[in-house]
Amino acid sequence: MINPEVLDTVTKLLTAQAQEKEIKQTIQRYQNELKKALGDNEHGYAGNYELSWINIKPRQDIDKKLLKKEQPEIYAKYLKEGAPSRRFSIKKLG
Repeated sequence: MINPEVLDTVTKLLTAQAQEKEIKQTIQRYQNELKKALGDNEHGYAGNYELSWINIKPRQDIDKKLLKKEQPEIYAKYLKEGAPSRRFSIKKLG
């Protein structure tokens, strides 16, 4: 058990996370409004701002599941393991 005084910090963190979620939703709403205004255009102007909404080359990736299934030796040979990490979470009890 950690110090009970930490409860204040937990409350502040949860409040900040809720605010962050609202801010992200607001940002997404504004971006969607600007994308709608651009329509099919890749560039547009608003005052002294240039807006860009351009197509980007699709990312190419290896189908790891298929490679592992069809060529397990090759998959194992090139498999790279990352460094261990810790996951932080808060769960309300009771």
